[in-house]
Amino acid sequence: MNKKNNDTGLVIVDMQDFFLKKFEQNKVSLLIKNQVKLLRYCSKNKIPVFVLEYNKRGTTTKPLKVYLQKLKIVNIIVKNSNSGFRDTNLEELLSKLKINRIILAGINGSGCVQDTAIGALKRGLKIITSSEIIASNTIRDINLATSKKWYSMKGKYFEKIEELLYCISN
Repeated sequence: MNKKNNDTGLVIVDMQDFFLKKFEQNKVSLLIKNQVKLLRYCSKNKIPVFVLEYNKRGTTTKPLKVYLQKLKIVNIIVKNSNSGFRDTNLEELLSKLKINRIILAGINGSGCVQDTAIGALKRGLKIITSSEIIASNTIRDINLATSKKWYSMKGKYFEKIEELLYCISN
């Protein structure tokens, strides 16, 4: 594993069909394609993956689930609120693995993903994301510039997945 990555984990938020059906299919396909690219990088570099699923909304979408089943370091966490940290063992798992930097992927960018990011920041974790691995369809995100600005101010935000991968590999 790249020495820089030994403190990094990937958190995928709410990539469940229940939520994805609210998006245009081409946007969902592109989002999944970029997340798979990220998962391949994580697999190659032994970066642990944490998959958050909102309770009673089904499991992670099949195209991602098929790829996730091939990985050895995956933790599925069911949550009952927007934040992946509220009433879950995510913090304990991250701490046990000495992770202090998380890559955030999933939906909604200014909902559950952002609430999980806020929880991470409150715990002293660093956050990284890209517009190609998160998406939103809420009214708060009609102009995604607000979320982009927030992620840029609170952590590292990249337009392209390749920029994110370059950042975490150097």
